[in-house]
Amino acid sequence: MVDKTALVIIDIQKGLFIIEDFPLYKEDVLIKNIQLLIKKARNAGVQTIFNCKICS
Repeated sequence: MVDKTALVIIDIQKGLFIIEDFPLYKEDVLIKNIQLLIKKARNAGVQTIFNCKICS
């Protein structure tokens, strides 16, 4: 059986954290949790996919 497990991270960018009128709840914890999740997924051999929308 083929393992189809993947971790997909969508649109986590610096701009999300600098909007003054839209502060994130515990943003430092959010960043640490995302980093930990990526590390654990990679260590487990899970494909990791990042998707960022770039606007100009």
